[in-house]
Formats: sequence, C-alpha cells, structure tokens
Amino acid sequence: MARAARQRAEEGRANGACAYGWQRVYQQDAQGRVLGWVDEIDEPAAEVVRGIVRDLLAGVTLRAITARLNDQGLKAPNGGKWITSSVRKLAVRDLNIGVRRHGKDTYKAAWKPIVDEGDHVRAQALLSDPKRRTQKAAARSHLLTFGIGRCGGCQGVLVVSQKGPKGKKTALYVCKDKGCVGRREEWVDELVVTTVCERLSKPDALGVFQADDSGEMDQARKNVVELRARLNDAADDYAAGHIDREQLTRITARVRRDLDEAERRAQPAVGIPNVVRDLINADDIRVAWDGLSISQQRAILESLQIEVIVKPARGGPGFKPESVSIEWPRQAEQRT
Repeated sequence: MARAARQRAEEGRANGACAYGWQRVYQQDAQGRVLGWVDEIDEPAAEVVRGIVRDLLAGVTLRAITARLNDQGLKAPNGGKWITSSVRKLAVRDLNIGVRRHGKDTYKAAWKPIVDEGDHVRAQALLSDPKRRTQKAAARSHLLTFGIGRCGGCQGVLVVSQKGPKGKKTALYVCKDKGCVGRREEWVDELVVTTVCERLSKPDALGVFQADDSGEMDQARKNVVELRARLNDAADDYAAGHIDREQLTRITARVRRDLDEAERRAQPAVGIPNVVRDLINADDIRVAWDGLSISQQRAILESLQIEVIVKPARGGPGFKPESVSIEWPRQAEQRT
C-alpha cells in the first residue's frame, strides 16, 4: 500500500477524491469498463479559488471573503457553507499550481494548475505571516490604528478618540495606553497618503520592492538539486544493499533538514501585491487610492512596511507636519 501510494505521487496522480477546482473525467472502453481517469479544470470552481487568492492579495480579510462567498450562495467544497478555515485551505494548497505532495516530497501533478505561481507564493507568505491580524473587516475603519501608527513618546499603538464639545467633536489619533499624543486624524492621514501616492507615482516606483538576492536564490536552487540527488543516491544504495536501514534513516534525516532550508531560501521573494501594482499603474494614483477600502489601503502601507510615528508636540493652532515621522524601511531616503 505504501509503495502504491508513493507510485501514485510520483506519477502526479491524485490520492482519493477529485479536488475542488477540477472535475474527474473517466475513460471507458466500449463495454463501459473504466480504464482510467483524468482530472480536468472545473472552470467555475477554479475561478472561485482564483478569486479567493486575488482578494487576499488585495488586502481583503479571510472573514470578508468567507462572507462574500456565502452571500453569493456558492457552495463550499463539502456542499455546505463556507468557513474561514476552508477558505484558507483552498488558498494555500500547492495543488493549485500543479504540485503533488507525498510527505515532504513534491512531484509535478498530472492536473493543470489553476493559480499563477507568483500569486500562490504571495498568498502563502501572507497567510503564514505571524504578524497577520485577524480583525473583522468592519473593524478596519481607520488607516493608522493598531500597528501602522505609533506613539513617539511611549512607543504604544494609536487609537482614534472623539474630542471636543458635543456636536463639534473631532477625531484624533491618540496614544492608546498613556495619551502621550493627540493629533487630528484627517491631517495625519492626508500627510501619509500624499507622501505614499507621490512616491508611487515616480517612474521607479516598482523598485521599492526589488531586492538584489538573485545570487543567493541561484545558489539555493543549486543546493536543492544537489541535496535531492544525495537523497536519491542514498535510496539507491539502500536498495542495492550497500547501506542498512539505520544508515539510510540517519542520512535522510540529515539531508532532509538541509534540503528544507535550501528549498525555503530558493523560494522567490514575496512579490508586489496586486493592489499595489494596480495602484502604481493607475492613471491617477490619488483617485485610485481614494477608491480603495480601508483594508486595502492598510494592506498597501503594510506591504511597504511603513510606520507612522506621531511625536509629542507643543500646543498651538494648526497642524505641524514635522511632528509626524513616516518611517519607510523599504526606501530609506523617504522621511517626512
């Protein structure tokens, strides 16, 4: 049974029922006897999977995607309602890009991929990020709260508080724990948005995301090939009786550890999120920005690794831009 399972994996064939996104087509002889089968793309279901990935890369939360699928009346793979865990599972499956897994080994699948490989890598990286927050989309009603904005006094997070007399209250970014700072939300947001849109409107905007790591990735890919060859050689030596099972186990454990690390390093870096690329390519970046949801706008700031620091400042009328610092690690020269 183990040999048969591995053989199916090596041939790229599915192990069990047809996966969501494909439909099984049986091949029969003249008497109706099943000779075999192939899994062909089920376009409506495949488009659901692609839509999930697109939404994730556009900054839409898992909860919001799940709600959309249920509101549209679409059936989940099990025939019931969608839940966030099933949405996540569909988004990160390696079989989406035509990869068949058997244990820690991977093989080219017998079915056609339904998701772009670059989008798949970005979606996996997004959902595996330990810093990823899981608040409901409706809770994301402010651009800089809880993570992007920070107090320049105590380094705490910012929240929005309504200040002023009844009927004339003003929304302020304030320090959540100590109230060290307080700055009008609309003024700070405008400064941040203007700075980001100006930078992304430059001809070299895509360069913000580029990193010179091609040499390291090339070496990692070479290491992957060499380590896989060592695993295959060890298996051949065991089959030929040159080494015993204990030796094979030790060799496999040591090489597998190195192979896992090499495969991680060989993965392409997380690329430019679709929502950012669409913004950069827009005819009018500011108009395009204003058309995005708060969740999408926050996703752009997070992808750029922007942190906004509101510093304590003396009172007085008007807004003092110098009291707000926009830290932009991806582009060190960008400081406001």
